[in-house]
Amino acid sequence: MSVNHLAAAQALLATGDTIRAIKQLAWHEAVSGSLRWIGELFAARAYLLLAQIEDAQGDRAQARRNYEQFLQRYDMPVASQRHLVEEARAALRRMGGVQDPPTAP
Repeated sequence: MSVNHLAAAQALLATGDTIRAIKQLAWHEAVSGSLRWIGELFAARAYLLLAQIEDAQGDRAQARRNYEQFLQRYDMPVASQRHLVEEARAALRRMGGVQDPPTAP
């Protein structure tokens, strides 16, 4: 179900239907009880999509919050997903509010 919501949101976003796409991304906040872990597992990707939609709509404050939520949750991506973290950081830099992680000396 979680993957279906993310896929539906991406498909709706591709057609320009941001309102319905956002509605598809709220599900992770409603999961409770013993299934809460499922919502948390997919929350990072939902926050990234929300941030991208809000960024495109010009809601920079909310986009910034959701990019930050994504980065807090998606801090150790596999190699094939690192580009998502870099894209989120680049978006925050563009908006004037990113805290890049310190680099090792």
